[in-house]
Amino acid sequence: MLVASAINLAVGLDISEAAIGLTIVAVRTSLPELATSLLAARRRESGKRQVYVRHIGYRPSYRPTSTRGEKFS
Repeated sequence: MLVASAINLAVGLDISEAAIGLTIVAVRTSLPELATSLLAARRRESGKRQVYVRHIGYRPSYRPTSTRGEKFS
């Protein structure tokens, strides 16, 4: 449903489907993870705020071959 809506929006606004895919769909699929990370950082559940900030700023999905997280310093 999300993909179909994004395609309809792209056609209606005369924007390429790739542009919609790289923006709206990417943001929409990242929102739950972003919200969870922000709440965890606010609560400092692990005592390591930097891990959550790294998680927000650099998601492993940007590197499709990545299978593990890396510590941000």
